[in-house]
Amino acid sequence: MDEQIAQRLANLQALQEAGAEAYPYRFEVDSHAAQILQRHAGAAPEMAWPELVRLAGRVTSFRRMGKITFSHLQDETDNIQLQFSREGTAAYELLKKLDVGDLIGVSGYVLTTKT
Repeated sequence: MDEQIAQRLANLQALQEAGAEAYPYRFEVDSHAAQILQRHAGAAPEMAWPELVRLAGRVTSFRRMGKITFSHLQDETDNIQLQFSREGTAAYELLKKLDVGDLIGVSGYVLTTKT
């Protein structure tokens, strides 16, 4: 078996053992990347918005930086950056089991960064 396939199957098994539903029947989205980017264009850096959003798409990159991981999510409208923080969440360890190309659903608050 190809090493990449074996690793992805091992990651899938680890996610399932952790209680994550690997193939959910449905994930309700209420926003798309283009809508979020348009609504918050020109926002002050590092400003957290009280808006909770749910979107889904394909993971296109990961950058792990200590206690924070950045990722890009591509949906049918655009590409948007996600930020995951180790602080206050047990699910952070599950990020290590995701691969570029995986389809995921996420929910969280909108914020802008300096870059």
